[in-house]
Amino acid sequence: NFGTVSVFYPESRSFTITNNLEQYIFVEFFFDCAELKQSTPYSQVVPPLQTAGFDITFLSNEPQSFSRTVKYTVNKVHEYMLNISAQAIPIELKLSKSTVEFRFPFDYTEPFIKEYLTIQNMSTSIAEISWVGLENEDEIFIVTHNKGKIEPKGSYTAEFTFRPTTKPHYEQYVTLNVIGGPSKRVRLIGD
Repeated sequence: NFGTVSVFYPESRSFTITNNLEQYIFVEFFFDCAELKQSTPYSQVVPPLQTAGFDITFLSNEPQSFSRTVKYTVNKVHEYMLNISAQAIPIELKLSKSTVEFRFPFDYTEPFIKEYLTIQNMSTSIAEISWVGLENEDEIFIVTHNKGKIEPKGSYTAEFTFRPTTKPHYEQYVTLNVIGGPSKRVRLIGD
């Protein structure tokens, strides 16, 4: 049982077979689905009175409840079954805030101001992120990096810059996309 795992992240569990006989045995697994294709080895010879390990690896590219019975044989004659289950969930991001407000202090002299948004990856998989909605030619709102990766259980601080022109108020929605998870909308307000 793999329990709960994130999409796009391979999880492995060790499965061992002990040969209690005085002769060699040949063990072979039959992985018939894409989610288990990274498992290794598919087969091996186990010496007498020894134990051999197989790394069963689960990888899903989409959220799903996975349950499969995998067949393995000993000496191509004796068949056995192994039940494998997993719950693959989307990549989850947590934002420090949903609205980023830019307000110039009274005595501020620079023509721009910066604000920050922390993004936490709550998943066990790398989160590949990209911002949509900041492609304007006027570049009133700018993010330092339009694309990036956040390590599993890691965080990243996005730096936004507000460069106003002549209007007293600016407002815009941008979207943070993540491969394998739901998008997040962020409201940018500049005064």
